[in-house]
Amino acid sequence: MCKKYVISDGRNYIYINNGIQETTPHINKAQMFPTYEKANNLIKSMKKTLRIFNWKVKELNSENKDSQNSISTQNIIVDNELDGIINKIKEVEDFTKQLKTKKQEYIERYNTVEKEITDIEHAAEFYSLNAAQGYKIYKMLHEARIERRKCKDGLAKISYILDGNFQDCCNDRISRRIEGLNHRQYEPRVLKELFNA
Repeated sequence: MCKKYVISDGRNYIYINNGIQETTPHINKAQMFPTYEKANNLIKSMKKTLRIFNWKVKELNSENKDSQNSISTQNIIVDNELDGIINKIKEVEDFTKQLKTKKQEYIERYNTVEKEITDIEHAAEFYSLNAAQGYKIYKMLHEARIERRKCKDGLAKISYILDGNFQDCCNDRISRRIEGLNHRQYEPRVLKELFNA
């Protein structure tokens, strides 16, 4: 098995970049020499700015190679993990932008429905309606209030998400609050008998 040699000062290594001697802290970038003599000759002809350091020729043994391969593999794994994290963050950022757009849509729709409800209630107040007209007004009010409830629930869910933080995600607080909206019950203020169905 051929021996390989590198030049190091104990912290950095020499490598050749387009014929120019440079230094690197990474052993996997270090210039490899087939013989001790060739590595030593480079030290003798080293440029002045590098001679101030205590360069030595070191044999690159199997332990160094294993370490080098291990470092390279670890770097690849970490880089891939970081790429995955960045992609996830971008997905969250895109999702957040979509939520803000949807929030504005809910706000605009909620304001419109509120005005519709006011108009319907005033129509019921100002006019004497027959049974057919009264049912029509009831249906309009019913549908408008359901639509308003959808807007309010949508805004609440978005607020839970946008106002939350990573700690809330870790303890499932956001999802539990959203799920809680589906199980809430109305508590009548006065006419309790209307809700004894």
